[in-house]
Amino acid sequence: MENKNRISAYDFIKLAFVLVLIAFVVVIVQPAEHPAPVAETNLPEFPPANFEWEYDPATHELMNPQGIQLYRLGSDGTFWQPVIPASVSLQLPGGYRRRQNSQGGWQIFDNSGAIVASWDAVEFRWVMGLIRTATPTATPEASATPEASATPTPRPTLTPRPTFTRTATATATQSCNTSVETRLTAGQPAQVVINLNLHTIPEMTDNVFGASPALAIVDVLQGPLCVPYQDGAYWWWEIRNDRGVTGWAVEATLSGEEYFLAPLE
Repeated sequence: MENKNRISAYDFIKLAFVLVLIAFVVVIVQPAEHPAPVAETNLPEFPPANFEWEYDPATHELMNPQGIQLYRLGSDGTFWQPVIPASVSLQLPGGYRRRQNSQGGWQIFDNSGAIVASWDAVEFRWVMGLIRTATPTATPEASATPEASATPTPRPTLTPRPTFTRTATATATQSCNTSVETRLTAGQPAQVVINLNLHTIPEMTDNVFGASPALAIVDVLQGPLCVPYQDGAYWWWEIRNDRGVTGWAVEATLSGEEYFLAPLE
């Protein structure tokens, strides 16, 4: 009887030792937790640009030196897709789709498959409709003179200040079809709430030429102008950013649920 008890105790000690040994092996063999590899090491090649891109690993976005988000990493991490800012999405129909064409260019399509907007990979902006390509034209004989050929073609300025007599007059003669409250004051500074496109004229057409990043401080030069759009209207303000670029921007969405510009407190 004593011998049987001693065997049972020995078996129990042996079993406990085996269990401890197994637990020890599991702890040793289990791979240690390592921090996730830095995303930058596996990123696809950055889009061509004449500046150095800044990558934000938190949002997986590429930004220009001014901090404006222009590209976002694709779902599988192998490509870059252009960001659609709020000021552009306001102009898009419901159910739109963004995809690349056979030449690798990005476009936005509506439900019927029609092209709504195209991505300009040189200017880094969305252009409503198809991007128009320049068609070479014959040079007039008069331009072949030394005086004409020696004169360089001037580059367009990025700080247009066009006259808006037509728009202002049309707005003044009709009621503003919006319940959105305007909160800015001409002559007072304002802050950009989200990335905001700059337009050459206060209209939602193909006239975007620049942008101001979120949290930027801008000067409010004039406004507001109430410009009808679809079933409502936008409040437009002429603003100037910290780089001296002047353009027109909307203050809020058509519904007023989201403001793009806020008075500086």
